Amino acid sequence: MKLKLKKSFTQSLAENFKLLLGYALGLVSALAWNDAIQSFIKTIFPKESLSSLLVKFIYAIIITVLAVIVIFLITKLEKIIPAKLQKTKKQARRKNG
Repeated sequence: MKLKLKKSFTQSLAENFKLLLGYALGLVSALAWNDAIQSFIKTIFPKESLSSLLVKFIYAIIITVLAVIVIFLITKLEKIIPAKLQKTKKQARRKNG
């Protein structure tokens, strides 16, 4: 019983570490893209003006909409993939058994 609990803790720790590492890499990637896009905006609108501020708000809105869409699609996939896997397993059982 103790060994099983230890293995479960180790697996849980590894899974959490993998998730945290993924989040950290995602954050670094997002910050890099943010810097690149901000530099691009400064190149097009060199002066701090009202149009530059408007472009930044448009950029923020577009990024937010894209993030919501991606999260929505990932959530949908999380529901679809297990159902398809179960269907595939059932078909394999019928074929083999």
